[in-house]
Amino acid sequence: QKILDQYQGGSLNLFGLKKAYRNIGTEGHALEPYFPVLEAARLDPLKRFHILGGFIPRTYARLLMKEGIDTAVDAARKSGFISPNETLQGTDAHYNFFEGLLTGRNIHDQNAAEYITDRFRSKMFPAQILKDASMAYTVRNILDREDINGDDKILVVCGVGHMLYSHGVPERIFDRNSLKQNKTLRVACLPAEIISSEAGEDFNLMSDGDIAEILKSEYGGSEEDAADVCFIYQDDNHESNDDILESNDQTNTDDKIREETKAAYDKVGSSAHIEGGDAVMARKIMHSLGYSTSEINSIGKDIVNYQGVGCPHRHVGLKKGEYVLDMGSGLGVDSILSAIKVGPEGKVVG
Repeated sequence: QKILDQYQGGSLNLFGLKKAYRNIGTEGHALEPYFPVLEAARLDPLKRFHILGGFIPRTYARLLMKEGIDTAVDAARKSGFISPNETLQGTDAHYNFFEGLLTGRNIHDQNAAEYITDRFRSKMFPAQILKDASMAYTVRNILDREDINGDDKILVVCGVGHMLYSHGVPERIFDRNSLKQNKTLRVACLPAEIISSEAGEDFNLMSDGDIAEILKSEYGGSEEDAADVCFIYQDDNHESNDDILESNDQTNTDDKIREETKAAYDKVGSSAHIEGGDAVMARKIMHSLGYSTSEINSIGKDIVNYQGVGCPHRHVGLKKGEYVLDMGSGLGVDSILSAIKVGPEGKVVG
């Protein structure tokens, strides 16, 4: 929060904020996607916005994983990150959703219900709730402030894993009588590329009905109440977020990018000799990188061979009959996906 206050007060620019955040060394989130909204809030001439950090530092989740729930909860309470009454209890429905995120299991497919596992329930699930609880506690403390009135609005920015179906953050906010669910708007964001991938065609050429079917497969029907609005977006690739900092961030050179890329590939490549692998972990990683559920499921048992550091399929819409050259194909997961997308009329060389 200190560096956010310094940034909003003008003593740090975007480059300084990014550098200070990186120097903390425990979080590691990419700030660049938030640069436009951060600048809009900071430069507002009427000073109507206040930027607050809501999630607890990752060190507390690591503490939970290492020393247990009681130790982490006690430390988080003493530091003021969660409510004194917080116990990190979650519902079975919440765990079902959380486990599905990690494994890629479609929670709306009744035939897949038998594959749910409890392997994440004892530590990873409470660690997730710890983050949910901290954000909800921040929001509730804001609502209790005397200078907050009915005209104020709170924008909570979090991943869909913290808010879909009102699990996590929303359920802990709605728990208070002074805030009714009908006074909130839950917005789920979904890249158009995922919809295109699921449908096998260009998003811009799809009908509203086709898009609605994809959304139903992703989130369930309206009775599932995943969110109030689904915001489908397409990335604007004309200008990267790093271009904003080009004049200030002299360390962001081509050589540095090459070295970071090389290091990332060296790291994942170092485990390529391991047989068997961990399919659950592979699903988790691929979901975090932007692979869709249908893409992950189509790979089958070869998912344990995933050695990538990104999802190229979100940047190109492969069509039937196209030819693909997969440079640096590793053990071939992206080549397999490409072959499925271009079909027998196309060709893939890895």
